[in-house]
Amino acid sequence: MLAAFKALLPEGKITQEDGRGITEDPKGGKTGPYASLVFDDGQGAAAISLGVSTVDPAGQSAEQLVTCPSKALVQHDTCRAETLPGGSRFMLVQGYEYPDRRVDTRMWRAVLITPEGVQVDASEWNAPAEKDAPVSRPAPPLTGPQMKALVTDEVWKSIGAQLGEPRKETRPPGRTGASVDKILMSLLPKGLKVLDKQGDPGYGFVVADDGKGAGFIQVNAQTGMQDLASELFAGDVTTLPDGTKVLVKKENDPDQKGGAGAVGWTVDTLRPDGFRVVMMAFNAPGQGQDAGRAEPVLTIEQMKTIVLDKKWRTAAG
Repeated sequence: MLAAFKALLPEGKITQEDGRGITEDPKGGKTGPYASLVFDDGQGAAAISLGVSTVDPAGQSAEQLVTCPSKALVQHDTCRAETLPGGSRFMLVQGYEYPDRRVDTRMWRAVLITPEGVQVDASEWNAPAEKDAPVSRPAPPLTGPQMKALVTDEVWKSIGAQLGEPRKETRPPGRTGASVDKILMSLLPKGLKVLDKQGDPGYGFVVADDGKGAGFIQVNAQTGMQDLASELFAGDVTTLPDGTKVLVKKENDPDQKGGAGAVGWTVDTLRPDGFRVVMMAFNAPGQGQDAGRAEPVLTIEQMKTIVLDKKWRTAAG
């Protein structure tokens, strides 16, 4: 692994080499190999690592590995996902080691998944270690095209073939509920511009802008939550005539991810039959991000109107 890895790197000084070949457990299961090192092209030492494993190419895990994350959930500068000639899927994300950016350690990651299920996963940093090392250079050493060339080299496919067929992934039972982001968008006040959205039955979010800055809005819809009524609904709780409990909270740093100046408003509702809809609205464009406006895009009254709408009954799956 180390020899193959080093042969694909540009000219530079290599130190702190580490690696492992294919290992097999007593039951015959194989663990993929990896290699890591510190590379210096004269511009500063940087950690680079690469591993080879297998994944069901038709499974949900593979799909997530080569799907660019939303900037509202994972801060990054750029991300590109594509299907290459031959059917392999590739993703390159140029982001950060720490979601809250408390240290400006950059982490660039390239992932390749072949049609046969070989996964090649490489990461590089602009520091000599993944964590707890001072930043040594403005950016990691390998460019995007170099990272792509690294993970797509044929040597990794031949190594991956030695791991055998990937284990087929069992999909969880299908959820038939409506996608939360679609319901949320249908209930937003007019005049909001949606910049980003994502959702499934049970959870979704949108990033919306009223012309005064973007705000992150997320919603969870859940059934069978009546046993948590006394635990979750304490404080500023109102009980409506139909028995629905409504809890309102205003918090600083609501998601505990450290965004500067971030505030979050929560409206949590619980119907007598245990159906719960909870909405959080931030004055920032994403989780853990700095505030971009004084208050969230939605008012508390608008949030109440949205979460109490009957449409949410179709969203819990």
